[in-house]
Amino acid sequence: MFGSWVKRRRKALDLTQLELAQLVGCSESAMIKIELGQRRPSRQIAERLAECLNIAPDEQRAFLSVARAAPESDVEQPATHLRSASSSSIPNNLPAVVTSLVGRESEIERVTGYLSQGTRLLTLVGPGGIGKTRLGLEVARRLLPSFQDGVFFVPLASVHDADLVASTVGQAVGVREAAGRPFLETLKGYLREREILLLLDNFEQVLEAGPFLAELLAFAPNLKVLVTSRTTLHLYGEQQFVVPPLQMPDGEYLPPLERLGDYEAVRLFVERARLVAPDFGITGDADQARAVAEICSRLDGLPLAIELAAARANTVPPVMMLGRMGNRLQLLTGGPRDLPPRQQTLRNAIEWSYNLLDADEQ
Repeated sequence: MFGSWVKRRRKALDLTQLELAQLVGCSESAMIKIELGQRRPSRQIAERLAECLNIAPDEQRAFLSVARAAPESDVEQPATHLRSASSSSIPNNLPAVVTSLVGRESEIERVTGYLSQGTRLLTLVGPGGIGKTRLGLEVARRLLPSFQDGVFFVPLASVHDADLVASTVGQAVGVREAAGRPFLETLKGYLREREILLLLDNFEQVLEAGPFLAELLAFAPNLKVLVTSRTTLHLYGEQQFVVPPLQMPDGEYLPPLERLGDYEAVRLFVERARLVAPDFGITGDADQARAVAEICSRLDGLPLAIELAAARANTVPPVMMLGRMGNRLQLLTGGPRDLPPRQQTLRNAIEWSYNLLDADEQ
């Protein structure tokens, strides 16, 4: 309903009912009635609401139509459309990406489907370098229109103390400590009535914070959480999604050369190789095409390993690279310097996982 939408939008802008009423030029009681669906705003108030709620100019006509419609029960469909149309102004801190996402359409569709329905806690599980973070970010972007109060990315790779997870979440969503009140209570109060999606990245090293996460979900009924982790959280209601390798050709029974580009792993290698060698290709060189396909197969379709290999395509031709696959840990180095150390070499990626294990597991 229109009133409910106004309420969510007002909260997303961190305004009280009194503050919004003062901005649009009506009484607080009138604003309360508008949000409850008990009063239809005048055209003048509706126009002021459009301005104060930052409705885009090309969406204002639809906004005014919904605002002036009556009764409330007749405007559910337009209000839903308006909510989707205004997604560009939904609060979020999702980092921009500088390279394209190759493949993963099936995984994106499944994960967004789970979160769009009843799942409130979903963990993307898989080994280091499988692409959990990138998949999570793409899902978060596509779900942005569904969470009126925001979608927030919470990086935990540098957090080693589970007690710091709450403050890290608070920092991401913009919640500050209140004098004389425990921070967890402040955070729960903020999230309680908001429709928010949290993307918690690299949760494997702060698994002890699982009960904190469960407490937030129990207290905030409209909160949903997407987690990336190398292991499951073992929380009640958690749904796992094991992130698979990229689609890759069989190294022993390669398909016809013209079909190699159908495989996600091969497409990723080619795209990343072109970043360092713009003329790189596999269509006119059968030996190079076969070498790329076999490299992707021997790297088990692992995106990080494929990207590290492709980054050397300007100095080590794939045919030569294939001959060095016996010592992959020495070959697959030299990732971008602005990435975390664990993503700059395959050895570091394995070491990161190894250090998270206890002695018996190691």
